[in-house]
Amino acid sequence: MRKIKINIVLGHELPFPQSEGGGVNSLIMQIINGFDKDKTDIAVYSPLSESLEPFEVIDDVQYIRVIGADRKKGAIANIIAGIPYAIRVLIKMRKADILFSHFWHGFFFTFTKKVKVKTHTVHRDPNKALFLFRGFDKIFFGSDSVSDEAKVILPS
Repeated sequence: MRKIKINIVLGHELPFPQSEGGGVNSLIMQIINGFDKDKTDIAVYSPLSESLEPFEVIDDVQYIRVIGADRKKGAIANIIAGIPYAIRVLIKMRKADILFSHFWHGFFFTFTKKVKVKTHTVHRDPNKALFLFRGFDKIFFGSDSVSDEAKVILPS
């Protein structure tokens, strides 16, 4: 039986798995651990770290790391800092059945043919840039209140 290939792309700031902190990253690790490894082939993309290898396989999960960027002060500066990371991930990205994106630069993957189904998560404060994800198959929200706010910004 062919395994379902899942690509998980995290933001440009925190390496994964993280050594400390990162509530979203902790949640994503729980999700990864919940997958049946006999039925799924998982690759996680995150920034490089001095303490982590650029590529490694742990418990049948591939960890692929590329040059990221430190968090910048100000939303605009931080968004600009993440653009090169998104491009590096796209270049390294393998073909997969499902893409799970959890960072604002995920919209760069809207037009890629490397994945069949594209999903994105918003865990807080959707903003006017949500329209960039219109090409995705599904957007998930961290709570009903975030979902309700997003529906005002981007009606179905």
